[in-house]
Amino acid sequence: MPPDSTSAAKEPVSFIDTASMSGHITNILQLQTAYNAAKTAVTHNVNIVNGLAVEWAGFARANSVSLG
Repeated sequence: MPPDSTSAAKEPVSFIDTASMSGHITNILQLQTAYNAAKTAVTHNVNIVNGLAVEWAGFARANSVSLG
């Protein structure tokens, strides 16, 4: 049975912003400029995730993960 709206609001929420190596380097022989640009935006917007972590502290966690 799905939880009612009052119990769902009390459960912790997590937001995870995921980047990759493509945000830090240019992968040779892979023609994917748009993908690399999007991952770079994620990598360099750590301040957005930090702001979300502060604003959402009462009900959610915000994390940024960048592998590579």
